[in-house]
Amino acid sequence: MQKTMRYSHFIINIILCICLFSTACNRNGKVVSEEPDMTDPTKTYSIVRPDNGSGIEVISEDGSNPLKVREFIQSYPIPEQSFTAKRAKFCNLLDQLKKETESDTVSYETVDSLNYMAIHYLSDLLQDSKSISGGIRHPMLSCKISSDKRLRLYSWDEHIAPGQQSNINVFQYRTYDNRLIAAFQGTGRTHDETDFLTGRIESLHPLFRDGDSVRLYLICYAGSHGNEHLYKGFGCINALHDSLDFTYPAFEGARPFATVHYSEKETAQAAFDRRHRRVRLQRHPANSSQQDSLCRNYIFDGKHFIADKP
Repeated sequence: MQKTMRYSHFIINIILCICLFSTACNRNGKVVSEEPDMTDPTKTYSIVRPDNGSGIEVISEDGSNPLKVREFIQSYPIPEQSFTAKRAKFCNLLDQLKKETESDTVSYETVDSLNYMAIHYLSDLLQDSKSISGGIRHPMLSCKISSDKRLRLYSWDEHIAPGQQSNINVFQYRTYDNRLIAAFQGTGRTHDETDFLTGRIESLHPLFRDGDSVRLYLICYAGSHGNEHLYKGFGCINALHDSLDFTYPAFEGARPFATVHYSEKETAQAAFDRRHRRVRLQRHPANSSQQDSLCRNYIFDGKHFIADKP
């Protein structure tokens, strides 16, 4: 009898241990993990931290940060089903972003999470045919369309730091079999590449003609890193069958862009001659006697922009 009781106690203890372990590992039927809660982007951690120099500093995008919040946001399953509900949520995220950036104590972690959750929603919306006719509008959002109506750009200021301009640029491309592709490239590995990807895009131009082997779009962009560091430039996007390529080596140095930098005391010009497919980048110093003026001319040969005479 005593053996039976001891055996029963032993079994009960095992069951209690299993229950305690299950409770610790599961809450409300969900496995507890180190990942942030994706139901509210304002409660997530960010992979950026405040920095006195540039406003924010990226800690890691190569996987060494264990949270990798941006990747978690991109894999977040959007619960809204209809286009209208998703659009309303996207606009609400931009409203939250505006409210956060106007507060006295701006949280750049929250700003970063709101920006990337908005990108996640917009990318989903832009793959829906209703985005063409239904319209996606918000006071913070700008939209530009190429002359052939196949490439659209949706952008807003990501408010990463006071006095520093950096845009979120999300593209929509309609393929020749009428599929819709959404593309967001993020930041680059160098300052010039980041300027190309996050600058204020002013226009979109299809470069290709009958007989060209690549379908390139020329974008004209501009921006600033404070009053002493302004820039203008051109970049190319390669429209592939099922994606957009931001790395096509269209300009000298096998780069997808060409940029001119200048200060507020100087002037610069980025001009595009659509008829002859020529671009010109110029910088004029404040004092005409200075010898640091710049003028670069390129002409498109069907595949690349090659140096052209002034």
